[in-house]
Amino acid sequence: MTGSYFLDDIDREVLAVLERGPLYGYLIMEALRLRLGVEFHLPTGGLFPVLRRLERLGYIRSAWVTVENRERRTYELTEVGHQARSL
Repeated sequence: MTGSYFLDDIDREVLAVLERGPLYGYLIMEALRLRLGVEFHLPTGGLFPVLRRLERLGYIRSAWVTVENRERRTYELTEVGHQARSL
């Protein structure tokens, strides 16, 4: 299924944010706000369906890590995700 999905704008922005390295949900949202400006609005919980879709399609992968004594799910680009960024 990888490569057969048309990436929409939010997908591309998430991939761009993750290009700098692994991040967890809150930091992804903050990076998107900084990147897209104050007019960016994604409803609470709206990011996670995007992340799940990108992971299912093979563009990103996730792992649980401990950050500041809390378990957080971090996301990072796969090789396919890096290739999609260069298109």
